[in-house]
Amino acid sequence: MSRLCILTLLALGMVCGSSCWAQNVTLFDSDSKHPWNVCYQLLSNTGHTELDDEDFLRKASDTIDTLLNAPVESDARQPIQRAVMQHEAWRTFDRLVDQGKFTAPAHRTLRYRLAKLISLTALTEREIGELKGNYSTRPLGNELPRDSLNDLELPADLFEPDGEWVQLTHKGINRVALTHESSHGGRSEFLLFVRFPKGREQAKTYLAEFNKHAAVEAERRREFLYRFVPRRTPLPPLPSFPQGLGAILVERMLVISTSGIPKTTPVILSIAFNDLTPTISERTRMQHRLRSAVFEMSVQHLLDTDAAASLRRLELGEPFFGEQPFPRGLQQCSQCHSDNGLATLHSSFFGVVVPEDRRVLITTTQSPSKTPQWKLLQHNYSLLLGYLEAFSGADSKSEE
Repeated sequence: MSRLCILTLLALGMVCGSSCWAQNVTLFDSDSKHPWNVCYQLLSNTGHTELDDEDFLRKASDTIDTLLNAPVESDARQPIQRAVMQHEAWRTFDRLVDQGKFTAPAHRTLRYRLAKLISLTALTEREIGELKGNYSTRPLGNELPRDSLNDLELPADLFEPDGEWVQLTHKGINRVALTHESSHGGRSEFLLFVRFPKGREQAKTYLAEFNKHAAVEAERRREFLYRFVPRRTPLPPLPSFPQGLGAILVERMLVISTSGIPKTTPVILSIAFNDLTPTISERTRMQHRLRSAVFEMSVQHLLDTDAAASLRRLELGEPFFGEQPFPRGLQQCSQCHSDNGLATLHSSFFGVVVPEDRRVLITTTQSPSKTPQWKLLQHNYSLLLGYLEAFSGADSKSEE
């Protein structure tokens, strides 16, 4: 059963839609050769392999430079357009920094250009506050045929303060899905929602039992680190999830403000939904311990003001990016999340990020996490912030 939550609590995916390596990208302008379209197409398809190629680095620098030197009116973009472009520039900047080639000329040039583009696309506090959420119970592709394994509907009451779904976070750090957070570079925040079959009271009872286990576990960990002869406090049993439990992990976009500080937004990049109900697949006739569904944001529909929805339902087995690329879809999450109950929130594989104290609590619905504060402390953001502050200082002097 622990596998249920596999991703379910995966939490405690950049998904910006599908990769944009289309022949002609027209997200920002009808002309596919417009600097914004060309730049986005290049950045959204930039990976570690490309960043090892100096010819590509020079091409990327030239492409961004063309956008930066375009007529001023082409820069007056809608806030959501700037947020989408910034997300790709930010991701590429972090990957470039993480390579550690700080003195290589091609790397230095591209870092500077990327930082300049991030500065250009920064949003004001007001613009961030006016961004619209894109949660929808009628996502794109909802009418397509499904298998019984992914036949789940997004709930209308997910964000209702007093509804059946409760939002969980780790006590003390106010963050969840730390491995996912790290894999996405801290450029997204993750919110975890669970629904117990018997409602909120059952959730509170379960969490009380789980936290007894987590508290002793944390005490043992501290004793192991700081005592030569650790005391062995009896470890309370780890409670299992009840059958029928549902868990939803929401990934929301962060943006960088004009003050240089990362901020949360209501823009959803992905949703992973797990339901702990034994189900027989209509396709294979095999029984599985849970049902799963994944939804990703489509950039094209997000930027289309006439689109009714921008979240897209993925087909069963369709590849997506969770904590890492899953070429066979959400079902692969169980390869890592194989513990029991809430403990399945943390993978049993090497390299996962586990808080010192795994206790969780119910928080206010849609309450933002402290991922932005965590991101501020990362070395790659310190470097970026230095660029942004230098640009801001230069702009201030020019205005004088």
